[in-house]
Amino acid sequence: MSFINPLTSSTGASSTSSGTSNTNPLAGLANNSQEFLQLLVAQLKYQNPMSPVSGTAFLTQTATMTMASEVTQLVQTMNQDLATNQTTTATSMIGKQVTANVQGGSPITGTVSSVSIDPTNGPMLNVGGQSVPLSAVTEVQ
Repeated sequence: MSFINPLTSSTGASSTSSGTSNTNPLAGLANNSQEFLQLLVAQLKYQNPMSPVSGTAFLTQTATMTMASEVTQLVQTMNQDLATNQTTTATSMIGKQVTANVQGGSPITGTVSSVSIDPTNGPMLNVGGQSVPLSAVTEVQ
């Protein structure tokens, strides 16, 4: 049997099967690690006994899975660090005058009175009674 690549859809194990975006080939790999292991076991179970998979190919597949798993963990750690940095940045703006461009409206200028964390949009600044995403801030005074 041929080499199973967990990063492509050649075996039907693509990241899009879990509903994640296909822009990052490693996105959703953590969700598919069980599927990869099932495919690997099936490969070993149904291989041709007269032409078994070489030990090198098996080790290559195992190393690929290990590396992809570690990259996935690194991405998760980096995302947590980014969220922490954004929250720190947002809270440091409390009491400061900011200008923000909010989608569909004119620029908002005012003093940040508080910060809340929106699970979808990240840190939200309360500027003059309006909730403004941190990403919309264009100027801090």
